[in-house]
Amino acid sequence: MNHHRQGGISIVELLVAVAVGLILTIGLISMFVSSKQGYRVQESRSRMQENARFAADYLTRAVRLADFWGSVAPRKITAYGALTYAGNSGGSNCKDSWAIDPGTGIRGYDGGGSYPGNSLPTGCISNYVANSDALVVRYADPDNVVTTANLGTTASAANGKYFLRVLTGKNAALFNSKTGTAVTSAITAIPEAAATPGAVINYRFQSELYYLGNFDTNTPSLYVTRNQVDDTAATPLVDGIEMMQLEYGLDTDGDTLVDRYANATGVGTDNWGQVISARISLVVRGDSLDNFSDDSTYSMAGGYSYTPPSSVQKFQRLQIVKEVQIRNRVKPRRSD
Repeated sequence: MNHHRQGGISIVELLVAVAVGLILTIGLISMFVSSKQGYRVQESRSRMQENARFAADYLTRAVRLADFWGSVAPRKITAYGALTYAGNSGGSNCKDSWAIDPGTGIRGYDGGGSYPGNSLPTGCISNYVANSDALVVRYADPDNVVTTANLGTTASAANGKYFLRVLTGKNAALFNSKTGTAVTSAITAIPEAAATPGAVINYRFQSELYYLGNFDTNTPSLYVTRNQVDDTAATPLVDGIEMMQLEYGLDTDGDTLVDRYANATGVGTDNWGQVISARISLVVRGDSLDNFSDDSTYSMAGGYSYTPPSSVQKFQRLQIVKEVQIRNRVKPRRSD
């Protein structure tokens, strides 16, 4: 009987098998890492696009509503209840005396090292993102109205402190809804019995300050301060808005066409009534990515160039530019 020895695996064959296995494993790991990185990039880009869209929507709505006073010119608005406008400087008061100004439907403030310039009152902004612009819009809010019966009651106070009582196309009364005598004076000045039914509308007066701030997570975000009721608490709107720059289209000859663009400094102090559009430029930050560096320089509205600081260059970014027309200034809608 013949006996045959069964051969085993030689050391060379074992080493070859291990090497092949390692190569396959490394390939799978590399493919997994690459796939994960691609997923992170795509997820970051989707988030940036979503945040950019939300921020643009907020700012677009604000600019389009700027200077809306219910088809009444600001000169036809009478204030009741000792309302006094403090001017553009406003000192440290970022509330009533600065906010309640129907004569300035829109005004911008160029960015500064520690605070926006162009006479924005101190105390309006905290945790400011250096060099970013700020924007103020004022209007009668068509989405917040109350009946005459509710003026001066808890119902109106819950919707805001200041209201504009408008006789459409004629005149209006601006008043403090928490002051009984002011409410009475406004109703007496514009009685509903003297108007066509439905022609008198009580709009909430809205003053909104949009700016960028670094808050809880040190993430730059778009914020708004609404000067209503008795507080000016900042409301977070959209995270990841790293830089905001604005410039304004001026109609200098009254033909409702833009004749020149300028930043807030270029508009000056007295020419805001000529502004008929705003060009909004945003740099939106995404996620911090491995093996990624963004040292690009972004050319933004108003001639501003933005280069991300070295400490945050690992973040992915997206830039958007949008021009918005102030619709209340480009079509007839006011009485003389």
